[in-house]
Amino acid sequence: MTHTLKLLCITILISTAISCTDTQSKHILETNTYSITVPSDWKLGKIQAIDSSIDVIITDKQDSIFSDFGWYSNSFSEYILIDNINQKAKIHEPFLPTLLLTSLSDLSSSIDIEHFYYYDTIDNRLAKIIVPHNKYNGVTSIYFKEIDSLNRFSMYSSTLTSEDRLKLLDSFKTLKFKD
Repeated sequence: MTHTLKLLCITILISTAISCTDTQSKHILETNTYSITVPSDWKLGKIQAIDSSIDVIITDKQDSIFSDFGWYSNSFSEYILIDNINQKAKIHEPFLPTLLLTSLSDLSSSIDIEHFYYYDTIDNRLAKIIVPHNKYNGVTSIYFKEIDSLNRFSMYSSTLTSEDRLKLLDSFKTLKFKD
């Protein structure tokens, strides 16, 4: 009984330490149009633009994640929809599979089969999330068709490591748009 109680206490302490470390290792980046929670060693920059608001998040490995808020934000319409829950679950595994399953019609179509997309609700808005088949390269992005009556939003990178890609996918869930 005492052994079980000690084991339970140690487990709780370790869990608390891990969750505190995880919380401390992130911070919120604020822009004029949105906020997002990212790893604490990722930094925010601004790019001069004419017809939209463009920001860049720089990872600890000096990779760039661009965001575009404006009329002409990229919709990434050429990617294949993931409609199978098993395919979507594989995307969030620690190591992305080299190739997710596709149907024969997808393989024979002219659509870009190097990426998949799926829909999720983030900040009460419908988001289109794009992920590559290959864990070593490809575009990882999120797209919102309508932030307000005039503007769209996209955030994307094609240079992330598989580890940073998973961090970005996790960060997408924390996006909050300003009214």
